[in-house]
Amino acid sequence: SIGKSGIEISGGDEINLIRANNLVYNNLITDWSNVRGVMESAIKFDGSCGLLISNNEMHSSVDWGIGGSGTYVTIEYNYLHDLATFEGDGGAIHVTDCFGSVIRYNLVDNIGYWEKDTKQVDNVGVNAVNIDFDFCDLAIYGNIFKSLTTIYLL
Repeated sequence: SIGKSGIEISGGDEINLIRANNLVYNNLITDWSNVRGVMESAIKFDGSCGLLISNNEMHSSVDWGIGGSGTYVTIEYNYLHDLATFEGDGGAIHVTDCFGSVIRYNLVDNIGYWEKDTKQVDNVGVNAVNIDFDFCDLAIYGNIFKSLTTIYLL
């Protein structure tokens, strides 16, 4: 059980577009954000240039799976499920200011809070991919989204 984010990473130089070539690969992250409650991702990146987030599984949290801002960030082949059960504005993947970045080939399942008895959605502000602000040059393709309130929000 983790109080805040599971992994926090940054690196590279966004101003001069020098890539750090950081890699977050093959991790299982569960039960994070238990103390802070919101705006804490399993994998959190900030101001990164040249980051690959791949082949990770994230589940069982009140908050986002992957979140942050950066340049040349690739998010691929991740399995994100049973997330954002408390969040009302966010997503399994929540990005801001991501230039030259790609979100592809991820499986996102059971995001948001669903009433067990009625099968009704309780928090419709939760998305598979949440693009916060409109300063993104971002490609999204080849993902599988299921059991969601909405797919993406611009």
